[in-house]
Amino acid sequence: MLGPLAALACLLAAPAAGVAADGAPRDLSLTVDVVGLVPFRFFTGGDSEVVELLGEWRLTDKLGVAGLLGGGAAWGPGYALPVFGVGAQALYYPVGRFDHGMQLGLEAHDGPLLAGVGPTGRPLTENDLLLAPVVGYKLATAPGFTLDLQGGVGWQLLLGGTAVTTGLGVDLRLNVGWTF
Repeated sequence: MLGPLAALACLLAAPAAGVAADGAPRDLSLTVDVVGLVPFRFFTGGDSEVVELLGEWRLTDKLGVAGLLGGGAAWGPGYALPVFGVGAQALYYPVGRFDHGMQLGLEAHDGPLLAGVGPTGRPLTENDLLLAPVVGYKLATAPGFTLDLQGGVGWQLLLGGTAVTTGLGVDLRLNVGWTF
């Protein structure tokens, strides 16, 4: 057990570098949100589990754009529904740069989107739109291992059947992946 922990400690302790080992600049981060993998209570009173992938492309050392794609399931007594989501981010690095720095940006996120038959046997659909500022920090180690923590609070529009609700929405991500 000590071997894998020591290897992880070495990856995390490795200094960040603006270029790959061959000297080429790093232009792409691909990560998965580990927070979404934890089942959580959903509006239906059931649970949901979502895998969300984030791909960020470096425009300059201080500017990046990202796309989000998610999918999973929501379930409860007598039903299980697919969940989908998409989103986009524009990120600026006021401190540091694309592969090691503080992020400030904006996010538009559409999801989760549910469609199916609910626990009462009636059709169930839900969609939410989140528009939020994003604050975060990304670290890509010299080999490329990447940790990306992001959070934001913004305006949320929730469409559930015939009801429309607005309010504050919270977005929190702990992304783990690789920067190329």
